[in-house]
Amino acid sequence: MLQYKKKREKGGTYVKYLFRDRLSDGRMLSTFFKESSDTHPDHHDYHPHYELYFRAEPLPQAITLNGETLQVEGPAIVLTAPFQIHAMSPLEEECPRYERHIVYFGESQKELLDSLLPPHFFERYLNCLFSLTEQEATEIARDLPALFNEMLPERERTLVLALLLMRLDRLVPPERRRLFGQINAYIPQVLQYLYDHADSNIVTEDIANRFHISRAKLNRDFRASVGTSLHSAIMDLRLSKATQLLCSTTLTVGEIAADCGFSSEYYFHAFFKRMTQKTPLQYRRDANVL
Repeated sequence: MLQYKKKREKGGTYVKYLFRDRLSDGRMLSTFFKESSDTHPDHHDYHPHYELYFRAEPLPQAITLNGETLQVEGPAIVLTAPFQIHAMSPLEEECPRYERHIVYFGESQKELLDSLLPPHFFERYLNCLFSLTEQEATEIARDLPALFNEMLPERERTLVLALLLMRLDRLVPPERRRLFGQINAYIPQVLQYLYDHADSNIVTEDIANRFHISRAKLNRDFRASVGTSLHSAIMDLRLSKATQLLCSTTLTVGEIAADCGFSSEYYFHAFFKRMTQKTPLQYRRDANVL
């Protein structure tokens, strides 16, 4: 689910740093095909699962990971670890068609893939850009119909993903593999800590001590990497969890407020309406209608 942290732009608003949980419905693997550029070029995602991004056709595009940006002209695959702040967008400001295939998978699927792939594949190639030739992209794309067939069992589709990654490892030489996004590499661990403890009383000093850094350095690095404060990120995560619970459970608003770390139902109600322009019950009703 998503939250609604918005930054004002001329002519409207857009979501700049967006937390998404594509596997919140219990799935361990999820696939998306997108054919248009539907986000602002300054938009970034982060989420608690792994991602494979595949652009099969040549197109000048910018790929950003944890504050580092690479520009590529040809087809590309990016393999991203959980809680990495990332963005992919065409360099051309008006780009009506921006086709890409995206695969999200959870920890259990990653463990299955580990047993099938060459040793230490993910240790070596998480947060890696694979630059492809058009011929390589065409060969890799052969696996997409089965991988994106949601009628197949998740395990079978995960085996297809393993074949795709093995093909990728075989085809792409080392000189066209680029690890990046290593600046302030501990920040994704901070984001994971916030995600795991969103229902708790999170204290900045405790996080700084956990990572053996000063509070000032933590705040500075976090804002530089995430583009917002620790407090804002915590509230974003709590809101995301609340929207998920409203859509997928029958918990009362008070129970959801407590599960998401809000001190009172009243405060949760006011915060939720300010961020989404809907009350929690309106949000639940509208989600169930869709």
